Amino acid sequence: MRKKFFTGFGVSASVAALMLTGLSTSVAMSGVARASGSSVNNPPNIIFILADDLGWADISAGQSGVGNFSRYNQTATLERLAHEGVQFTHATAQANCAPSRAALLSGQYAVRPTNNVYALGDLNRGGADTMLVGPAQGLPGTGADALPPAALTVAETLKSTGYKTGYFGKYHVAESEASITRDHGFDATRGGTEYGHPDRYHASDSSFVSSGIGRSLDIYAKPYTQNYVDTKIKPYAEGVPAAAMDALVGTDKHLTDAITDATIDFMQESKNSGPFFAFMGQYAVHEPTFPTEARLDLWEKYRTKPPVAGEPSSVPYAALIEGMDQSVERVVQYLESTPDPRNSAQMLADNTVVVFTSDNGGLVASANNGPLRGQKGELREGGIRVPMIAWSANNSLVSGGRSSSVPVNSVDYYPTFAAMAGASVPPEYPLDGVDLSALLRDPTATAAVDRSQFWHFPGYMIDGPRAQRPQSVIRSGKWKLVYSYETGNWSLYDLIADIGEANNRASSEPLAVKRLGTKLMHWLDDVNAPLARLRAGKAPVTIETSDVTYANGKLSLHDNEKIIVKPGDELPMVAKFPVGYDRISVSEAFPSAPLTANDQVGGFRAGAIRLAPPISSGDPVETRVVGQTFKLPTRSSLNAVTVRAEQNMAFGAGTHVAQLALMEDTDGDGIGDIQVGASHRYNLAGQSITAGQYISMPLKLKPVVDAGKAYHFELFWTTADPSHALNLDRSDDDNGAYANGHFVNLLDDTTFPAGSRLTALPRDLIFAIEGSAVS
Repeated sequence: MRKKFFTGFGVSASVAALMLTGLSTSVAMSGVARASGSSVNNPPNIIFILADDLGWADISAGQSGVGNFSRYNQTATLERLAHEGVQFTHATAQANCAPSRAALLSGQYAVRPTNNVYALGDLNRGGADTMLVGPAQGLPGTGADALPPAALTVAETLKSTGYKTGYFGKYHVAESEASITRDHGFDATRGGTEYGHPDRYHASDSSFVSSGIGRSLDIYAKPYTQNYVDTKIKPYAEGVPAAAMDALVGTDKHLTDAITDATIDFMQESKNSGPFFAFMGQYAVHEPTFPTEARLDLWEKYRTKPPVAGEPSSVPYAALIEGMDQSVERVVQYLESTPDPRNSAQMLADNTVVVFTSDNGGLVASANNGPLRGQKGELREGGIRVPMIAWSANNSLVSGGRSSSVPVNSVDYYPTFAAMAGASVPPEYPLDGVDLSALLRDPTATAAVDRSQFWHFPGYMIDGPRAQRPQSVIRSGKWKLVYSYETGNWSLYDLIADIGEANNRASSEPLAVKRLGTKLMHWLDDVNAPLARLRAGKAPVTIETSDVTYANGKLSLHDNEKIIVKPGDELPMVAKFPVGYDRISVSEAFPSAPLTANDQVGGFRAGAIRLAPPISSGDPVETRVVGQTFKLPTRSSLNAVTVRAEQNMAFGAGTHVAQLALMEDTDGDGIGDIQVGASHRYNLAGQSITAGQYISMPLKLKPVVDAGKAYHFELFWTTADPSHALNLDRSDDDNGAYANGHFVNLLDDTTFPAGSRLTALPRDLIFAIEGSAVS
C-alpha cells in the first residue's frame, strides 16, 4: 500500500498566507528530504505527463491551486511530487484540447503558420447567426486539427541531440497515427491518433480500436491477470478493498493503465541508448465520465465515500483522477527503482525531470476549478489556469520543496526542455515561450516574471454553459487585459486581488489598460494575427475613431476618420483606451497649458519611432530603435520630437537657446558624424515653462533622411541658466520606460544643463516622432 507523503489538509496557515500574497517567486516548504545535487551525465531524461481536462483544483495537492484543492478526489502521488518538487500556482495553457497540444509540441502560439490550431474543430462553434465568422484554421485544404509537417516539434529538437523520443496516449494534432512518427519527430508512439477522446475507457475483445484508439496500443489491451493486479495495482492503491482489486482479474483493461504500461516499456527499452523524452498524454479525465468508465476497484472506493459540500463530488470522475494519479506513481516508482546505465550507482530518478500539468481547465459539470471563473474552452481563468508540478530526485535539476507564482505558459515547455538537452533551435523557427530551466534549478531566478503572455481567439465556442466569443488577451504580472471584438471593450482584472475576475478595473486603471493594450496590439501586428470577419448578411459596422486600429495584418493611425466594415471585412481592434491616445504637436508654439499625466506624450510602440503621414492617404511607417541609433525603412521626412521640462523655467531677456540636431552615423561607431539638414534653434527668451510640460521641437530637415542609414539626435543649450533642464520623454506610467521586454527607469534624475550634449540616445529610449512618409 502506498504511503501518503503530504496532503492538502496539511498546509500550514503561514505557508497558505504566503502563497496568497501574489507574485512572489517561491515559498519554501519545510520537512522535505531531497537528494543532494550529485554529479550526473547530462542531459537529463525528461518525462512530460499531460492530463486531459483536469481542473485547477481537482487534485488534492493544496499549493498548486494557491490553497484551493479537492477534498474529495485523492491524488497522493501528486501531493508527494508537489511537496518535493516545485508547484506553479500561475501555470496556464490554451483553452482547449487540440490548441494546447499544438502549442506544447510546436512551442508556438496558434497565430504561427506552423501551428494555426486555435480551437477544436473550427472557429465557428456558435451557430449561423453570430456577428462574426472566424478564419480557417488547421491544415490548409482539409482544416484538420493537426500540426503541419513544417512544424519543428520539441521531439524533433530533442531527437537532434541524441534523445530517444516516445509519445503515449492522446495526441490529437496529427493527421493519423502514422504521421506522429513520420512527421513530428517521435521514435515510438502507442495510442495516439487524430481523435480527441475515447468512446469508452475499457478495451473490448483485447482491443482499444473500437474506442477510437490506435491499434498500436492493443498489445497492452489484454484483460487483467492476477499477476498484473498484484504487481501493478495493489502496490499503488490506498483505501481500496483487496477484494475489489482481485475482482479486476479477467475484466477489460483500462485505457489509463495501458498507456502507463507503454510509457514504462519505452523507458526500459531506451535507457541504455542515451537520454530519453517520454510524453505521456493520458485521456483521463476527458469525457465520457459515466460510471462504466471508472476502473472497478476505484469505483467501489468512491461509491461509498460521502460527497464534500461545496465542491464537485463525482464518483466516476474521482475514480478516473485517482487512476491517473496511480499512473504517475508507477512512472516515478520505475525511475526511483531502476539503475541509470549512464550514471554509476545512481537511479534514473537522479537524472530525470518529471513535469505534470493539464491541457486546459476543467468542465464545470464535473471538475473543480476552485474560485476561478469560467471553464474549458473559455479564456477566463477557469479555462486556461492549470495545475503544474515539476519534480526530480536531484536538486541540481529541480530545487524542490517550494511553490512558485512565476507565470508559466504551455509554450514554455519547449524552450525549457531544449535548454535542458543543450539543443538549439534554428533562428528562423520562432519560439514564443521562455526557458524555465534556471527557475527550476534556482529558487531565486526570476527572469521569466517580467514577460507577457498572449491568447488570441478569433472565433466562437458557444455550447451549453460555455460562451467564448472573439477575444484577445494579454497577461503581464498581476494584470490580465481582455479585448472583446464584438463590443470593442477592454476589461482589466487584477488576478492577485481578484482571482475570480469579478471586478473590471479598466476605468480605474487607465494607464495599465493603455500600456498593456499597446503591447497586445503590437503583438498582433508582429505575428500577423488574423481576425474574425463580419458575417455575410450583417449590416455594415461604422467606426469613427482617432485611435490606432489593427486589422488585415497591420496597425493604422487615424485622425477623426470613419471606418466602414462591410461583410467579409475583418472587424478591427480599436485602441480606444480609457485615456487619450498619444499625440505630438507639430506646431513650433509651446503648449498653451501644462499637460496632465493622462495626456503625456510618448511613443505608441515601446522603444520605437512612429512615422505617420499627416494626411489620410498612405500607410504609416514604423521602425524600432536599435541600440543607440535608429534606421528608417523608407526615405522619410521627420518634423517633430518632444522634450519635457524637468522643473519650472522662466527665461528672461537675452540669449536663451535650445538646439536640436539630427546626426548621421557614417562609420557605424554609434556617434553622429554629419548633421543632416539644418539644426533647429528655439529661442526661449521671455518663455515660461511649467515642470512636467511637454514641448514640441519641430525639425527643419532638408531634404529627407534615407532608409538603412543610422541616425541619432543631439540636444544642447546655449547660454541658458545652468539650473534649467529638459529631458527627452520617458513613458507615461509609474514603471518608467519599456525596454528589452520589461519596464525599467530610463533617464531618471538625468538632465541636460547648459552646454551639455546628448551625443547618443540611451538604448531603447522611448520617444516619438511624427512626419511624412515619402516614396
